[in-house]
Amino acid sequence: MRRVLKWVGIVLGSVVALVVVAVVVLNIVSARLLTRTLDIQAEAITIPADDISLARGEYLVNAICTGCHGDGLSGELMFSDAGVATVYAPNITPSEAGVGAFSDADYVRALRHAVNPDGQPYMIMPAEVFINWSEEDLGSAIAYLKALAPDETPTPARTVGILGRTLLPLGVFGEIFPADFIEHDMPFPVRPEIGATAEYGAYFATAGLCTLCHGDDMMGGSDPNVGEVPPTVQAAGWSTEAFITAVTTGVTPYDGQLDPERMPWETFAKFNREELEAIHLFIQTLPAQYSGSQNE
Repeated sequence: MRRVLKWVGIVLGSVVALVVVAVVVLNIVSARLLTRTLDIQAEAITIPADDISLARGEYLVNAICTGCHGDGLSGELMFSDAGVATVYAPNITPSEAGVGAFSDADYVRALRHAVNPDGQPYMIMPAEVFINWSEEDLGSAIAYLKALAPDETPTPARTVGILGRTLLPLGVFGEIFPADFIEHDMPFPVRPEIGATAEYGAYFATAGLCTLCHGDDMMGGSDPNVGEVPPTVQAAGWSTEAFITAVTTGVTPYDGQLDPERMPWETFAKFNREELEAIHLFIQTLPAQYSGSQNE
């Protein structure tokens, strides 16, 4: 009996030792992931100063960027879980506490490539959306950001706990570093003429967050935070008014209420009618491949 207990103790001790070694190794790998730098060259673009461009930049920033960075763009808590991580969307006003030291190239590198001025990849920065912005739209957004009133609200430092550092290299959190999968050499797309057309809707669906969750083909994608995201094809059969109501209030034609964690309708409520009509026209051009419930 003693011999059996001795071998059980040896086995358990070996397992514990292996777990400890694995945790140490994973934490070392995680530290490298969090502190590495990438050599990303920013494209030189024109930053406009005319009123029309600034108005366009104001619209894009307030419709899209405030969802993470807060209505004043001075930063906001994005994720907090004891032992895993605490992550804030930073202050992006032109202040000492924000991005006041950014050059034009730094703005482009951050928005289009998801790396900071030192080359470190940003975590949970949807540059896979911004890389689909035309040069004109990117320049307009940067122009508006540079013209903001400075806000000195500091951004708390990101912290990653031991559990988070252990799980990060295992891919448990999904693709949280967009710089790792963006096609950095992708040319700027040509923005169609702004208007309620399917062509412009196709552009704005990629520039306005839709494909971030629904996938490049809008047939559904997977978000590790909310699970499988249903495609948008069923909405093609809705009237324009029903579609706009659903994506801006969460109320579907079937008297259902969309979960804001799965469908961020509070963000889309900031889109103007022209963009929403264009997106609806675009999804009507998509192939009708959908197998889920229309009540989702």
